[in-house]
Amino acid sequence: MYQANIQINKRDRFGISLKTEMICLELLESSIIASYLPKNEKSTSLKILRIKIEVLKQLLRLTKELNVINDKKYIDWSGRLIEISKMNNSWLNWATKESPS
Repeated sequence: MYQANIQINKRDRFGISLKTEMICLELLESSIIASYLPKNEKSTSLKILRIKIEVLKQLLRLTKELNVINDKKYIDWSGRLIEISKMNNSWLNWATKESPS
């Protein structure tokens, strides 16, 4: 997303595109934090991560509707976000599952 934002006009680059970049960085940060937490503490971080992923999906849809990005980029990025969302939900399910005694 960062490299693609270079091609976007200045108004959008420093508006909605900047916000999407910031959320991407927050996703990276949140996932790294969650990876280093003990299993019993991961669920809170992963729930926050899930919310940020959904916000990014909505921002991406908005950039598409405003014609800031083209269909090809939207399809590529939304597919990647769907995959990231699935991975996060699987990780969250694993983290909230109780260990057998």
